[in-house]
Amino acid sequence: MIPIIIVAALLPAILLWIYILKKDPCPEPTSWPFGTKGKILALIKKDKDDYHQDRNDMFMRRVFVLLFTISILSIASSADAVTHRALVFGLGKQEDTSWGKIHGDNDVHYVVQLLHQMGYTDIKTLKNEQATKQAMADAFVGLANRCQKGDVVYIHYSGHGQLMTDVDGDEALKWNNSHSQWDEAWIPYDAYMVYGPNDRGEKHFCDDEVGRGAGGYYY
Repeated sequence: MIPIIIVAALLPAILLWIYILKKDPCPEPTSWPFGTKGKILALIKKDKDDYHQDRNDMFMRRVFVLLFTISILSIASSADAVTHRALVFGLGKQEDTSWGKIHGDNDVHYVVQLLHQMGYTDIKTLKNEQATKQAMADAFVGLANRCQKGDVVYIHYSGHGQLMTDVDGDEALKWNNSHSQWDEAWIPYDAYMVYGPNDRGEKHFCDDEVGRGAGGYYY
């Protein structure tokens, strides 16, 4: 279906084109004035010159309207090619039962419903057991590979978060307080609350990783 904005842009050009086709202000002369021979020849020459000038003007107006219509169609075609894409993560349970019970998984349905209403067509969702660290990272890569220049991207996460040790020192460049030693992190399904053999931090999805993943959508 052609978007309403495209129809609104095309309507003036279409109406002008129809008007010009139906209202030709330069009909070909069907009779010539009589009088003296010189006057007749002069009037005939003048009428013919006016007629051809009017025809040329009409031709140029039609060409202008046609080119204008083509340019609008080209712009509309380019706008219509933009794809709205999204990643939606929602977690209401974890592999590690130490995490408190939340209902982030319930958000997925409502977020997707809203995205559909806003014209998003490429929506990837991961809920609960689906939303492991590896699966979330793969979803970022897959989305980056599908994206084309000009696409619109939305990323949504509903779930637990946790501070974790900043191992590359980038936070110290942004903060001069106790926060400077911590990264923020999303908590995938297989991330654990306490450092140990099941998770030494590699299962957390830290803000640096989110930034690198989102960086794949820029051109």
